[in-house]
Amino acid sequence: MIKSGSPENATSSICTPTSNGLYALAGTVEECSDTSLCYEIQGVNVTELFPEWQSRLYPNPSQGTLWVELMETSQAILRVYNAFGQLTSTHNLIRQRERIDLGTTSGVYFVEVSSGSGTQRATVILE
Repeated sequence: MIKSGSPENATSSICTPTSNGLYALAGTVEECSDTSLCYEIQGVNVTELFPEWQSRLYPNPSQGTLWVELMETSQAILRVYNAFGQLTSTHNLIRQRERIDLGTTSGVYFVEVSSGSGTQRATVILE
């Protein structure tokens, strides 16, 4: 993985962004090299993703378990989308603190929480 054109952290076939920024994948097989398009990664190490709700979504990056703490007492729905925008799971949040299993496939996910107060979206990285 290359961040903003530098080969920093490019020593593994799996690399987790450590800060927000533009990232590209670069690879070499024998004498052939190629680099992907750049992708913007946001939300790395963000723990308070919904400040207007005073709610928390953590840890981020995650190993597969995500905790959601809502300050609201009303029911909410959490939807998880993969990087292709495909809905991967839906969860009814009935308690103020809920444990969500994101699975085991690493990558970037988009989390959407909808309640009577509106809809909030966040980016989560699964390692």
